[in-house]
Amino acid sequence: MDRTEENRQEYKELQRRVKMEVSKAKQKAYDELYTRLDTREGEKDLYRLARQRDRDGKDVQQVRVIKDRDGRVLTSEESVQRRWKEYFEELMNEENEREKRVEGVNSVEQKVDKIRKDEVRKALKRMKSGKAVGPDDIPVEVWKCLGEAAVEFLASLFNRVLESERMPEEWRRSVLVPIFKNKGDVQSCSNYRGIKLMSHTMKVWERVVEARLRKVVEICEQQYGFMPRKSTTDAIFALRILMEKYRDGQKELHCVFVDLEKAYDRVPREELWYCMRKSEVAEKYVRVVQDMYERSRTVVRCAVGQTEEFNVEVGLHQGSALSPFLFAIVMDQLSEEVRQESPWTMMFADDIVICSESREQVEENLERWRFALERRGMKVSRSKTEYMCVNEREGSGTVRLQGEEVKKVQEFKYLGSTVQSNGECGKEVKKRVQAGWNGWRKVSGVLCDRKISARIKGKVYRTVVRPAMLYGLETVSLRKRQESELEVAELKMLRFSLGVTRLDRIRNEYIRGTAHVGRLGDKVREARLRWFGHVQRRDRPMSTPPQHPRCVTEDDEEEKEGQGKTLKAGDKTQKDSSVSATSSGKDSELQEDAGKKTCPADMSSSRSPNQDAEALAAEPVKTEESTISAIASPGDDIQTGSPEVIYDDVACEEMSPGEGDMIYEDIQKEEVPQGPNNGWSSSEFESYDEQSDSEKAASRSKMHQLMRAARSGTKDGLEKTKMAVMRKVSFLQKKDHSDEAEDDAGYLDVMVSEAKHPPAQLGPMPNGLSSHQIVRRHILSSIVQSERSYLESLKRILQEYQRPLMEAEPRILSPRKIRPIFFRVREITQCHCMFQIALASRVAEWDASEKIGDLFVASFSKSMVLDVYSDYVNNFTNAMALIKKACLSKPAFLEFLKVS
Repeated sequence: MDRTEENRQEYKELQRRVKMEVSKAKQKAYDELYTRLDTREGEKDLYRLARQRDRDGKDVQQVRVIKDRDGRVLTSEESVQRRWKEYFEELMNEENEREKRVEGVNSVEQKVDKIRKDEVRKALKRMKSGKAVGPDDIPVEVWKCLGEAAVEFLASLFNRVLESERMPEEWRRSVLVPIFKNKGDVQSCSNYRGIKLMSHTMKVWERVVEARLRKVVEICEQQYGFMPRKSTTDAIFALRILMEKYRDGQKELHCVFVDLEKAYDRVPREELWYCMRKSEVAEKYVRVVQDMYERSRTVVRCAVGQTEEFNVEVGLHQGSALSPFLFAIVMDQLSEEVRQESPWTMMFADDIVICSESREQVEENLERWRFALERRGMKVSRSKTEYMCVNEREGSGTVRLQGEEVKKVQEFKYLGSTVQSNGECGKEVKKRVQAGWNGWRKVSGVLCDRKISARIKGKVYRTVVRPAMLYGLETVSLRKRQESELEVAELKMLRFSLGVTRLDRIRNEYIRGTAHVGRLGDKVREARLRWFGHVQRRDRPMSTPPQHPRCVTEDDEEEKEGQGKTLKAGDKTQKDSSVSATSSGKDSELQEDAGKKTCPADMSSSRSPNQDAEALAAEPVKTEESTISAIASPGDDIQTGSPEVIYDDVACEEMSPGEGDMIYEDIQKEEVPQGPNNGWSSSEFESYDEQSDSEKAASRSKMHQLMRAARSGTKDGLEKTKMAVMRKVSFLQKKDHSDEAEDDAGYLDVMVSEAKHPPAQLGPMPNGLSSHQIVRRHILSSIVQSERSYLESLKRILQEYQRPLMEAEPRILSPRKIRPIFFRVREITQCHCMFQIALASRVAEWDASEKIGDLFVASFSKSMVLDVYSDYVNNFTNAMALIKKACLSKPAFLEFLKVS
C-alpha cells in the first residue's frame, strides 16, 4: 500500500476504531467478570483471580537459571535440566547410615475384605477439587461428575489391584515440581522443596487403603500429627499450659525441640515394611503398599522444561495421601522404647519436643532419642535442634548432644506459634500481625479493587486474612494492649480495602459493618471459649500418662502458685465467660428496646436473655454446661462489646468532642434528640448511670446507631467517602461553618510583608574561600532563587486563578469543583512563606555558620506539613482530571484559562 496522506489518515481511523472496539470488549468482559464474582457461583473464581493477580505482581515467577554444586551459574536449558535431575536424584536416593536389622517380625496373614462402594464414596468425598493433575491428566472432578458409575468402576478397579497386588504402571510415574522456600539464594537448588504431582486416581486408592490402616493401627497418644480429633492447637496448648504450671510453681522446665533432617526423604523402605508388620498390619496391605513404591519414577518440571525420568528408591512420596500416616507408623515404632521413659514428649509428625524437670534428664532423654532414631536411618539435625529453659536459674548451663552444645534460645516457633520462656506473648502477637499482612498482600489484588463490593471483600478477608491472624490465639492469654494491637492492624487492612483513610474520621463500627467483619477481640474470646469447651468435653484415657491438655490443667493442683505477672489461661477463660455473658445480656436488652429480636435459636424462650446471662456468669468456669451455652450459636459475625477503640486505629484514644469538632454528614441527618453535645463521646457510650431521662434517651439512641453501624455500616456514608478518597475531597463538615468554608488543616493565613521580611539575599563573596566553599555558595544561591520562583508561582496561582474563579459573577465553576482543583495550595504557600523568613535569616549569616540542613528538617519534617504535602501530591492527578473535564464541559472555563 502506498504511504500517501490519505492512506495514513485511513489507517489512523481504523486504528482508532479497533482500539475503541477492543476497549469496549475489555469493559464488557470486566463487567461480566465482576457481575459473576458477586454471585455464589463466582466465589471460586474470586480466589482464583486473587492468586493470579498475586502471581502477576511478583517480579520473578520462575527462575530459568540455576547454580551447580560449585556455585557456577548455568544458563543453557540442557545444563539447567541436568542440574535439577542431579540434585533431586541424589536427594531421593541417598540413605543415612543405619544398623541392619537382624531380628525378624512375624507377618499377619489374614484374609481382607473386598473394597466396598461406600469406601470409594468416602474417599472421593475427601478428595479436594481444583488440584494439579498428575502425568495421566485425569482430575478427580472426572470421577465426581460421573457419580455412581464412577464409584462402581473404581470399586471394581481397586478390587483387582487388591487381589493382584499390582497397580497400573501409569500410577508409578509422577512429576516433581520445585517450590521455592522463600529464603536463601533463589538460584540454589537446596532452597527448593520438591512436591510430587501424582495420579488423582491413585490418590483415591491411597485414601481407601489409609482408611483401612487407621482402623487396624493404633498410634500412641503422644503423636498429634494427622491424627483424628487432634490438631496443632492441642500440642501448642499442652506445651503452653505445661510451661505456665512450672512458672507458677517457680520450678525449672527444660524443653528440647528436636528437628529431623529431611525426615520424609530419608525413611528407609525396609524400616517402613518392618514397622508396618510390627504394628500388626495384614501382610496383604504391606504388599499393596510395597507395590506403590516399587519401580516408582519421576521427572522434574522446571521453568525450562522437563528432565529425564529417574528412579526413586528411598523415602516416602511427597504429596501422597498415604505418606503422613505411614510416617506416623514409623515414628511410633522407632520411639516406642524411649517414649515409655519420656512421658513429657509430644510429636507432630517429625516435630518433636522433649520436656523434663532437670537439664541432666532432658539431655539423657535427647541422647536416647538420637540413638533410637539414627540407628534406624533417621538423623537429628544438630543446627536446627534447639533448647529452652523456663524459670532458668543462674549457672544452669546448656544441653549437649554427642559433646556438641545445643543452641539455647529464649523463644521458639513451635508448630507456627511462638512460645517464650518468660511466658509473655508479645512476639506471638507480632507474628500474627505479620501473618495477617502477608495474607492480605496475597489477596490485595481483590481487596483493593474498587469494582468489587464491600460484602465480597469482607468475605475474602474473613476466609483468607483473619484465620492467619487468629491461628493459635485460643491458647494465648492476651492483654488488652495486645488485643488492641491486633485490632489496629485489622482496621488498617479494612481501611485499605474499602478505600478510606483515618483522615476521613469514619467510625470503626461503620468500617466493620460495611465489610461485615466483627471485632477481632470478640473472635479471639469466642475461640478461647470454644477451645475450653473442647478440652472439657474430652475424656482422659486411664491407661495413658498425663499428656492430654485437660490432664495438664487438672493434675498439678499441689504445686505452689507463684507471684508472676503473666496471665493464666484459666483466669483468662473465666474473664471471657463473664464478658461473653455480660455482652450477650446488654445486647439483648438494647435490641429488645429497639424492637429487634436477637436471641440465639437454641435459647429457651421461657427465660429472658438477662436471666441467661446472670446464670452463666454465676456458674463456675469449669462447668461444661456454662461453657457450651457461652460458645454455642455464636450468632452474627458482628458482636458489640465495650469499645476501647472508638474512632481510628489508636487504642484507648480520648475522644471527647468539643464545640468545634467535626461530625458526620450521615449521622447529622439522623433524627437524634439534641442534647447539650451532639458529638460522640466514649463516656456516653460506656456508662448510663448518672443521667437524666433526656440524656438517657439521647445516649440510647446513639447506642442504637452504633449497633446498626456494627451490623450494616452507614447507609451511604462509606460510599461517599470512597468517592471522596478518589477525589481527595472530605465530606466531613464543621458545626459552625458554612458549606463554602474550606478545611484549613490548622494553618493560619500568613501574609508576609516584603518590607518587614525582605526575601533572602546572598551577600558578596568574601576573599580566600576554598573551592568547596565556593561550590556550596553556588548551591545556596540556586536554592534561594528556586525557592523565590516557586513561592511566586504559588502566589500567582492563588491570586490570578483561584481568587478570580471564586469571585466571578456569574460563576464560571462551582466552589465544589474549585476547591478540589486548588486543594492544599494555600497551605503549601503558607509553609513556604514561613520558610522564606527563616531562609533569609540563615542566608544572612551564611559566611559565619555555613549551615542550612537543619532549617529544612525543622521546616518540612513536621507531621502537619507532611500530611499537607501528601494530600497535595495524592490529589494532583484528580485535580488535573477535573481541569480537563471542566475544559470540555465549560467553555467559559477554557476561555478563562486562555485569557489568564
